[in-house]
Amino acid sequence: MNKLKLLRRALAGAVVLGLCVAAGAAQAQTAEQKKAAKEYFEQARRLYDVGKYQEAIEAYQKAYLNVEDPVFLYNIAQSHRLNNQPEDAIRFYKNYLRRSPDAANKDEVQKKIEDLQKEIDDKARGSNKTAPPPVEPVKPTTTPPPVVEPPPVTPTAAPPVVINTSAPNPEPKRQWRTTGIVLAGVGGALLVTSVVTGSMANKAAKDVEKGPTFDPDAESRGKTLNKVAITTGLLGLAAGITGGVLLFMNGSSSSSPEATAVEPRFALAPVLGGSYTGAQATYRF
Repeated sequence: MNKLKLLRRALAGAVVLGLCVAAGAAQAQTAEQKKAAKEYFEQARRLYDVGKYQEAIEAYQKAYLNVEDPVFLYNIAQSHRLNNQPEDAIRFYKNYLRRSPDAANKDEVQKKIEDLQKEIDDKARGSNKTAPPPVEPVKPTTTPPPVVEPPPVTPTAAPPVVINTSAPNPEPKRQWRTTGIVLAGVGGALLVTSVVTGSMANKAAKDVEKGPTFDPDAESRGKTLNKVAITTGLLGLAAGITGGVLLFMNGSSSSSPEATAVEPRFALAPVLGGSYTGAQATYRF
C-alpha cells in the first residue's frame, strides 16, 4: 500500500514538472512570435502605404500566423479590397467579424461586405449579356472614281486683320479695386476652408489613435484633409495679401493721365497654303 502511494506521488510530481517545462517553452515561443508579428506588421504597413497591396497581404498573413490578432484579418481584407479582389476581401471581412463579433466598426464592415457583394453581382450580370454579332463590311458594287490630286497652291498672305487695342480704359483704378476686393474675399473663403479641413484632419488623427483597431482608411483620410488644409491656407494667405496690396495701391477711383495711355497695337494676319493654314501675329509699339 505504501509503495502504491509513493508511486502515485512520483507520477503526480512528474506531471507537474512536465507542465511547468511546457509552460516555460510556450511563454518563450509566444514572446518570439510577438516580436516576429510586430516586424511583419511594420513591413506590411509600409507596403500598404506605397500601394503594394499583394505584398502587404502576405506580410499581414505572416503576422497573423504568429499572433492571432483579429486586427490583422481586417487589414488583410482592406488590402484585398484595394487590390481589386472583392471575393477575398469579403472572406477576410467575415473572418474578422467571426473572430471579433463585438468590434466597434462592425456596422462599417457589414456595409463594405454588402457593397463588395453588389459589385460582384453587377459584374456577373454584365458578363452574361450577349455581345451583338459583328457587322460585315459592305463591299462596293462599282469601281470608285480615281482620286485627282489638286494642283499645288502657293502660300499667300491675306491682308492682316488689325485689332486696335488702343482704346483707353476710363476707370482702371476701379477695376483694380474690384479685383482686390474679389481676391480678398477669395482669400478669406480659402482661409475658412483651411481652418475647417484642418479641424477635420485633427479629428481623424485622434480617431486613428483612440480607435480599437487600426483603420488605414481613416489614416489616409486624415492625411488628405491635412494636405487640403495646408494648401488652402497658403492660397488664401496669398490671395488675401494680393487683394490687400491692390486695394492699398488703388485707393482712389479717380482716373489719371497714365490710365489713358495708348496701349500697343496688335495685328493678326492669316496665312493660307495648299496643305496647311496658319497665322502671323505682330505687335506695334
